[in-house]
Amino acid sequence: KLTPLEEQVSQIQAANPDTMLLVEVGYKFRFFGPDAQQGAEILGIACFMDHAHLTASFPVPRLDIHVHRLVKAGKKVGVVRQMETAALKAAGDNRNTTFERRLCEVYTQGTYLDHTDMGGWILAIAEDVLPEDEAQDGVGQRAQVDLAIVAVRVESSEVVYDTFTDTAMRHELERRLQMLDVKEVLAVGELCSKTRRILGSASLISAKREAEPDDLPEAIRSCLAALKLYLAEFKLATVMTTPLIPFESKLSMQLPATTIASLELFHNSVDGAKYGTLFWMLDHTRTSPGKRLLHSWIARPLVHLPTLKERQKAVSELVNAKGTQFVQSEKLLGVLKRLPDLDRSLSKILYGKASRPEVLAMLKGFQLLGQCFDAREAFAFDVLNDKLSALQTAALVESFLGEIDEKRTLQDDKFSMFKESDALDGISDHKLGILAIETELEEHLEEIKATLKRKHVDYVSVAGIDYLIELKNDACKLVPKEWKKMSGTKFCSRFHTPRITRLVAERDQRKESLAMECDAAFAAYMKRIAEHYDTLRWIVSCVAELDCLQSLASVSRTQGYVCPDLLEGAPMLDFKSSSHPILQRIVDAFVPNDISLLPGKEKSTLLITGPNMGGKSSFVKQVALLTILAQIGCYVPAESAKLTLVDGVYCRMGASDSLATRESTFMVELHECADIMKAATAKSLVILDEVGRGTSTMDGLAVAYGVLSHFLQLKCRTLFVTHYPSLGDVAQERPGLQCCYMDYVEANGSITFLYKLAAGIAARSYGLNVAKLAGLPESLLALADKKGKEMEEALASRRDWQFAKSLL
Repeated sequence: KLTPLEEQVSQIQAANPDTMLLVEVGYKFRFFGPDAQQGAEILGIACFMDHAHLTASFPVPRLDIHVHRLVKAGKKVGVVRQMETAALKAAGDNRNTTFERRLCEVYTQGTYLDHTDMGGWILAIAEDVLPEDEAQDGVGQRAQVDLAIVAVRVESSEVVYDTFTDTAMRHELERRLQMLDVKEVLAVGELCSKTRRILGSASLISAKREAEPDDLPEAIRSCLAALKLYLAEFKLATVMTTPLIPFESKLSMQLPATTIASLELFHNSVDGAKYGTLFWMLDHTRTSPGKRLLHSWIARPLVHLPTLKERQKAVSELVNAKGTQFVQSEKLLGVLKRLPDLDRSLSKILYGKASRPEVLAMLKGFQLLGQCFDAREAFAFDVLNDKLSALQTAALVESFLGEIDEKRTLQDDKFSMFKESDALDGISDHKLGILAIETELEEHLEEIKATLKRKHVDYVSVAGIDYLIELKNDACKLVPKEWKKMSGTKFCSRFHTPRITRLVAERDQRKESLAMECDAAFAAYMKRIAEHYDTLRWIVSCVAELDCLQSLASVSRTQGYVCPDLLEGAPMLDFKSSSHPILQRIVDAFVPNDISLLPGKEKSTLLITGPNMGGKSSFVKQVALLTILAQIGCYVPAESAKLTLVDGVYCRMGASDSLATRESTFMVELHECADIMKAATAKSLVILDEVGRGTSTMDGLAVAYGVLSHFLQLKCRTLFVTHYPSLGDVAQERPGLQCCYMDYVEANGSITFLYKLAAGIAARSYGLNVAKLAGLPESLLALADKKGKEMEEALASRRDWQFAKSLL
């Protein structure tokens, strides 16, 4: 048989089957049933049987810490609170009934706003299979689908949308997922298995496909409706009133999913962490909005030359700041370090979820920004001055700060937050009413002294019950019968007179009304601030941009970095003594290299050979990363750098099969090559690493030859890494191809890598050297070396016979 508490919890669990419930019971929060076992494992606390249920618990003050840990573990967490205090219940008529409890808050990874390390995008996705492909969804077929997405980031009140057509590989969807860092997915209507697999580990929630009337496409409207309904559960639907922003922009470079993953822009290939990524290398931001904007800048390098040159000039001025400009730059850095997460705080105010200290911290942050700019210390470049000028919010912020007592607000004192002169009439009335009751209670004390015939009687408070008259048990004979005993021990008893009972009830009623009035006043205060949301949001965006510019400037000040020359005209790329921007910071010494791609001078493609582990892949990644750095607006590690803008960086590197689409390694490779061949233009940068290695040597060589010929004809900037030396013969047939290799020194059966690019073709790949480094047995290596020499001799004999035969 269930206890009344267990019955109450079971009802709440039945109404919220997908939610892990934390139930307030006295001074603890408790888990029940399966939630207890999961919660105990995540939090490392004890789990045990209590009556008919498993249970686990932790103290009330640990709530925020444990909710954070549970949400971070991917759980949807609900907080069930007691709606009555123990003191009031003990004094009331329902003292013997179960406490009233309600589900008050629900949190997920995408909706938890109380920690800066949480948050992310919530994505709604709808799918339509193209009619001509419905019957072609078999192995090896490239079934296309029309996809629509709407993504929301609640901590910054951003909403983006997009519609696009994708292949069975779902590369376009994957690219968007990588750029958005999606935490939760709403599947609007039916999604096929391929799409669901690509969505991967993100929390997947099903939603009905019901469109709202609007001018947008039906699929987008369905996603919007699903998001509104879902966010309403968390009281966050207000975010859907902010402007919709298109996901794609004609002003940004195309970076496919394979490029983002291959270049390790945001997550490294070892453990998925940020260490060793381009974002890790560039991130010197001081604010959370700046960090989020920097992520967006890396994901969307600029292709609009005037905009890019403006950003580059701003970075250059910060790098070279002297005198008053240096003072202004240092002052700005000092202010940025002291700011709270303005984006998150402003969004919480918009949703009506901010605490009083958070509102104060945000207003003080804006006030601090307003004090930062001094026209006498202006920069020479207008972009920086315009951003700094936007921080002038003194009049607006001061008016809101003038209404509150900052000390009381910081203490989260709802009753004394507003200054008396500005307090609402309702608050003043309730405060006066409570004061009158407390005065009457003090006067009543004189009557109590006379009744008890004592000169010294004072009120005491015990277990949350106020105005108790405490007497030793042997003195209780003088207590009138109408007095009510509230509590006691074996030494004393505590009483309320009828008048005290009435007055305390009136006081508690007044306090409850005062609390409601204060909460309403605070909500109205936040609503008035939210009326200036657009203005304040614009200021936050300026702060984020200034923070990003300072971050790029911090990197650009590194010794050996140079401002790249951004040119117009025919596609070209020329880096002298350039280094890998990430490896340069990780390894002790890095060998610089030159790279020159000049399609206008028949030098569009670089064919790169060389030994395994010789640095070929690192070199081509270096070129791609330097190009992205230049088009973000950052300096690059080189003696000199010149380039015309690249409209897209397309990489095909690595080897893996695709379980999601039931395709082999070679099939995945060819699909990726085909996607690049369709997307790349004469202005693109293409990087192809070991095309054709997933099949037999002759078939692989034939495919590699065909792909190389295509990009030679396209005349885009191309880096082609291969272990097929015979591809160098193409240089004699087709203009535009340069042959080079990563240099090395061979001595006594071993090689030393020089990591220097040299002209020509490497005759061998020295795979056995890598096998030796990998620790393969010596007997295996000796056998492999013997067989390798035999095959080389046989091949040489065959070539000699073919040559002799041709002479005859």
